[in-house]
Amino acid sequence: MRFVMAAALLCLAVWMGGVASAREVFNVSAGWTFFTSDDTSTDGAATVNLPHIQATAGTVNYIKQIDVPASWEGRRVFLRIGGAASVANVFIDGLHCATHRGASAPFTVEITNLLHWGTPATVRIVADSSPSLDVLPTAGREKVYGGIYRGVE
Repeated sequence: MRFVMAAALLCLAVWMGGVASAREVFNVSAGWTFFTSDDTSTDGAATVNLPHIQATAGTVNYIKQIDVPASWEGRRVFLRIGGAASVANVFIDGLHCATHRGASAPFTVEITNLLHWGTPATVRIVADSSPSLDVLPTAGREKVYGGIYRGVE
């Protein structure tokens, strides 16, 4: 009986390994357009790579066009943000798709239904590190920097 259980677990592990290897991860941390919320246009924006930290509290914007190959049709597509301070709002082609409250904690957003296969998508992440009593760590005395703390995949 132990042999049968061990063989079944081995088969399951091999099968799961095959399924997991079908997942593709693309790092999209390079070449984001960055500007603060005080800017009314992107004319004076800077190009930055992530992670990128803003030394002052407030709202900052990150925009990037991501290629969406037609060959991805039928797949599920996610964005994984490694951490953004402290409240992050994610937009795809101008449509709000997620809010994350939690500073440097990573989060994942499914964007499959917002994509048009074969057409680039514009991703915008708005990070707000303004003090807020309901979001740690901004509720305390610790200085919180703004921006996207880690990479985006």
